[in-house]
Amino acid sequence: MNDIDARPESAPDPTPSSGWGLIAPGAVLLIIGITVAAVMFGRETPGSNDPGEFIAWNAGLTIGAAVLAGIGALLLALGFVRRRRRAADRR
Repeated sequence: MNDIDARPESAPDPTPSSGWGLIAPGAVLLIIGITVAAVMFGRETPGSNDPGEFIAWNAGLTIGAAVLAGIGALLLALGFVRRRRRAADRR
């Protein structure tokens, strides 16, 4: 046995994650991203509302919302895949 893998023989095997640890935060991030994109797109922005500033604020909010939604969708997908693998391993 390697020192890295040293664990008492009587120790139980670690329980695998069910996938909910990825699904729940993924759903929250996805909802926040979609909400920010839907609510803030095209709104008046702080400042003088010059065309360049308006575009910069909207691009920043849209990109930020897309990143949040993308990370949320990725976490959801990973959580569902993990749940399916765990279910298949139990059979």
